[in-house]
Amino acid sequence: MAPGTNEDLQQELDTMTRDARQSGEEVRDLRTQLANALMLAARAAPAAPQAPEDRGQKFLDSPDFSGTDRTQLRGWIAQLRMVIRHKPASFPDEQSKMRYVFNRLRGIALGQILPHVREDGIIGLEDLPAFI
Repeated sequence: MAPGTNEDLQQELDTMTRDARQSGEEVRDLRTQLANALMLAARAAPAAPQAPEDRGQKFLDSPDFSGTDRTQLRGWIAQLRMVIRHKPASFPDEQSKMRYVFNRLRGIALGQILPHVREDGIIGLEDLPAFI
């Protein structure tokens, strides 16, 4: 295809520039509409119910687990889960759950998890099931 004249090229450039500006304005309008729709949806949606903490029962901290008697592992895990579920506000994310469990470990069990603990205190595992 042979190149056009300077006038043709300038006209094409002007058309493309105008189209780009118009597209930019349309994108800004769509973003505004989306932001407004999200705000309205957030106002209309009922608040997510929070799990209430059971104030009628007292749970002691989970016992420590050393790993020397593996027959105690299943019961120990069940007790951990009870404490964590009983106090959801105390464990708002996976790291807080894993830190709690980490602090309940002793001996052999602690030694197995220790390589996953970074210097900044973050446990390098995905979540509590991966930890367990």
